[in-house]
Amino acid sequence: MNDLYTIAKQIHDFGINLFSISDKITYKNFDASNILKSPCHSWEQLITNRQSQDDLKKIPWSDACGIGIVLGYGNLMAIDFDGVFDKFLPNKICKFLDLPIDYNWIIESGSKCGFHIILEVTDLDKKNSNYHIITDGDYEYYFLPSMPNGKIGYSPFASSSGNAYYPKENSNRAFNKMEFLWQANLVIPPSLHVTGERYEFINGFPKYSPRQVSIKKLIQLKENYCSFQPTEMSYIDSLQVHYLNIAGEDTLDYNYSMYRKENNFLFHIQIYKVENKNQLHLVQLSWYVLDSSNNVLKRKTFNYLSKNIKYRIKSTITYEKALIISTNQRSVLHEFIYDLNHNHEIIAFNNDVVEFVKKEILSAGLFNDCFEDISTNEDNVQITSDKKIVLIQVEKESIENMYYSCNSEKIIRKLNSLNKLQMLLCIYYSKLGVQFEAPIYEFDPEKKIEYFAINNGEPTFRLNNQNDNFEINSKYEEYGGAYGYDDDTINSAFDGDPENYWNID
Repeated sequence: MNDLYTIAKQIHDFGINLFSISDKITYKNFDASNILKSPCHSWEQLITNRQSQDDLKKIPWSDACGIGIVLGYGNLMAIDFDGVFDKFLPNKICKFLDLPIDYNWIIESGSKCGFHIILEVTDLDKKNSNYHIITDGDYEYYFLPSMPNGKIGYSPFASSSGNAYYPKENSNRAFNKMEFLWQANLVIPPSLHVTGERYEFINGFPKYSPRQVSIKKLIQLKENYCSFQPTEMSYIDSLQVHYLNIAGEDTLDYNYSMYRKENNFLFHIQIYKVENKNQLHLVQLSWYVLDSSNNVLKRKTFNYLSKNIKYRIKSTITYEKALIISTNQRSVLHEFIYDLNHNHEIIAFNNDVVEFVKKEILSAGLFNDCFEDISTNEDNVQITSDKKIVLIQVEKESIENMYYSCNSEKIIRKLNSLNKLQMLLCIYYSKLGVQFEAPIYEFDPEKKIEYFAINNGEPTFRLNNQNDNFEINSKYEEYGGAYGYDDDTINSAFDGDPENYWNID
């Protein structure tokens, strides 16, 4: 037994069923996209049946690296907020649902980009012991007492497992996605996330059972914050570990059938030096794919080990943790290339990030043509050109000392690649006119943020941070805007050698 079992017993006393997570492949997690989010043993029966103390004890805790709870039993459910921009959002949601501000069952995700709220839902149809679900073709509808004459009518939620919704358009952006989880498994603290971070209870370890909230209140929450149509299968969250469960071309291609070659692609990397292992590094690569409405269509984060890093890296990670969260380099970059191939515009912090990934792709024996666009002219002749690359130049100190705010409390922390990617998205949205009431990421106002765009490998304009006018920039002729810096900066600060600066860590 280990500390996770001790935590499990305390959570179990609240009437909640639990499961364990292992970084080892088992008969239950071998086909999971992310084994750090997947139960390593049978758990589905716990949706409808109470777990005994003996059953809890029989779980293979000696192999566990994480812990989770089973949603469904006792009408337990969770609301999952992904890609949070509003630092006061947990407080706002608690107020909306009539929960205390210091509600115990709020979990900060291991990504440090979102949170879960765990609840007991009331006022469900009581004709069955659990949810009364009516199947109609490919969809499942909740039969609720609020529906007149017991007819299906308007369906507030479309699936028994979970429903993901984008935020309303033309509103202050508070998150990337809100998901209602009904009959599912949910990771809880202190489990390890693929970023190397851990899940945490925002307001301390729970001292009471999850509070009750009516189904009507949850419907009001969805209608107040979300678009009316769920994203269904369009949102892909592949934070995969150890191996890639890459589907066939047709299955993957389906995700782009409505958006092919019309999306934006944002990515960032974070490099860690593996402690006590000479020359061994962990590369963490994260990316977003945005649809034509600039909603996050895909979110992916992968890690792989590398000995090819020749730069000084400050951030470190233990060898044990690196082994748990890493996977095969070639498979990661294959997945990266596939998604990038379907997007026109690339958005990154600095050109050094772009160049680093290009070198990694080549070192893995793959081709860099994903950075090119292939189109056909009126004579049906294929034309190849470089993708448009937009660089959002943020000073190194601004990234490293960025405030991460949760419920108005400022926490200075080292950021993972997913944190930085969310920051990149925040800046990108702001230039599109998206409003934020209380951005979760705060910058020193004296640090200037500049926006660059590169076409065909050459910087063609700079967006001045003081206004929205594009102007021709002629300060990048000598070094071609290497790593996003002008000629004067490279000559004065880097002794005329762009390689003297590294802005990934």
